Amino acid sequence: MNKLNIKLSVFTIVLILSIIFSGCARKAMPNDFNKIDNNHSKKGLIIGTISFPNNKSLKWGRYFFHLKFLGEKQSRNSTEIDILNSIYNTEKYKTYYFAIKRNEGKYEMDNVRLATNGGYVQYYGKFSGFKIPIEVRANKVTYIGQIIYNENSMHKDSVVTIKDNFEEDMNFYKRNNSKIDWNNVIKSQNVINYE
Repeated sequence: MNKLNIKLSVFTIVLILSIIFSGCARKAMPNDFNKIDNNHSKKGLIIGTISFPNNKSLKWGRYFFHLKFLGEKQSRNSTEIDILNSIYNTEKYKTYYFAIKRNEGKYEMDNVRLATNGGYVQYYGKFSGFKIPIEVRANKVTYIGQIIYNENSMHKDSVVTIKDNFEEDMNFYKRNNSKIDWNNVIKSQNVINYE
């Protein structure tokens, strides 16, 4: 086998694996977001933003924020918020809006899986040690706040912070989906517990 065939084979394998692994995580803002309504039977909707400080370039190519279900059938009801693109730039932050339908129950966001594709070499990392509690109620919308991920922070307990940016975020959601009763949104407690 010559060098060109080997390079093409490696590229094909990497491409296939990238497609397979990108299918494992759910896209945060669904393409049909404007079709979602409040009637999900036993499901509720989690909304919020994940932001990165705008004064620094991102260190990783992809960020997977893990949302863990705390009840039975944990692996089936857990998911990841996959941040690759669709980031809205503001003066202070690069921001990603998400809306995820989940079964009612208690959840927590507990780690961020990190990935970068450097061509032939791929790098992976993980940041954990924090927990953001979230409760999903059937046929309700839960706003969890603006999660700020500052990977350049010098202190572990300030890498992930959360703040209430309700009014600004709700303007975005109201513009993009008029079928949801946005007057009935439950605001989460905006709490992070560090381990």
